Amino acid sequence: MEADGQVWIGTTKGALVFPVKPVQESDIKPFIYISSVIVPSANARVKDTNKELILPYNKNSITISYSGIYLSNPAAVLYKYRLIGMNSAYSAPSSNSSMTFSAIPAGKYTFEVEAVTKRGLISESTASFSFEILPPYYQTTLFQLSVVFLIILAIMLAVYIILTLNERKRK
Repeated sequence: MEADGQVWIGTTKGALVFPVKPVQESDIKPFIYISSVIVPSANARVKDTNKELILPYNKNSITISYSGIYLSNPAAVLYKYRLIGMNSAYSAPSSNSSMTFSAIPAGKYTFEVEAVTKRGLISESTASFSFEILPPYYQTTLFQLSVVFLIILAIMLAVYIILTLNERKRK
C-alpha cells in the first residue's frame, strides 16, 4: 500500500492498482418506533399504540418495548427514554430495548424514547405513547365532595336533634 492510498496487486497477467478509500460512516440518523405495550397485571397487549390508554388504579404497571433501526451499524443503537408526568429528564443511553414501570401513581403520562448511536446521532423523531392511570374512587373529587357534604349534613342533623331535645325539656 502506498501513501496515497493505492494498493498494488500482482497477478499472472500484470499488476493491478486498486484505490482504497476509507469507509466513511453515514450521517443518516436512526429510526425509532414502539413495538409493543403490555399491561402485565391485566395480561393484555395494547394493539394501537397511537391511542391513549386508560388504566384503572389497580392495573398500574406497564411494559413498553421499542426498536431502533440503524442499518449502518445495528449494534451501535442505544436508547434514551423518559416518562413525562413522573420524570421529565431523559435517562442515560442504554442498550435496553424495553422498559417496565411498576406501581405508577394515578395521573397522565407520556413515554418518550429516542434512538442514539454511539457516534451521538439522535433519531429525528421521538417515539411516544400516552396513557392515564385513573385514581381510586376515594381519591376522586366527586367522592371527596360527597364526604364533605355528608359530614356537613350529619353536623346539621346533630344540631337539629340537640335543639329539638332542648326544646322538649323546656316544655
